[in-house]
Amino acid sequence: MKTKFSPLAMACIGFALLTTSAAAQTIQPIYSFTNSGFSSLRNPRADLILGSDGNFYGTTQYGGSGGFGAAFKITTNGVLTVIANFATSTTGGDPYGGLAMGPDGSFYGTTYFSGPGGVGAVFRVTTNAVPTRIYAFSRPGWTGGSFTNLDGANPYAGLALGPDGCFYGTTSQAGRVFRELPGAFSLGCLSDGREKAFRMDF
Repeated sequence: MKTKFSPLAMACIGFALLTTSAAAQTIQPIYSFTNSGFSSLRNPRADLILGSDGNFYGTTQYGGSGGFGAAFKITTNGVLTVIANFATSTTGGDPYGGLAMGPDGSFYGTTYFSGPGGVGAVFRVTTNAVPTRIYAFSRPGWTGGSFTNLDGANPYAGLALGPDGCFYGTTSQAGRVFRELPGAFSLGCLSDGREKAFRMDF
């Protein structure tokens, strides 16, 4: 004998299932960023990336030894380790974007401001936590109604690895598409405009 339920009873059963499922979902904080001093890590703006070692990697806009942001590793148990500190004179500061893993196993990303050109840079962090600037954006100029710099400035977002093995990204000021040649890290512009994208080859 089949049991029949009224529409109201079915609605109540469906609601009960939904509330039971929702109640089973919990959020468990594993680490809290705090503004407890100049070097305290804070303002993580980007997503985390899962490393090949099973740990997560990310960046903070502020904090670190120089106060201008850091790259970190965090375990699933909430143990956080700083792997690189950004310096305004070399790698630039304020990494708004996150990290991306390159074909060589290193992490790559961008800083929004400072660096040799004063308007951000592209950096690499190796697996042994050595940060290296691989490109510095140049300060925009304006001549004859157009920007004079070839590479853009102030990359706000991180990098994305394309199916061709190249990294792609954008700059927020006077941007241009660029690519980094393997081993040479020379710049190649691919388009013009105020806000553009770039490409890095490996």
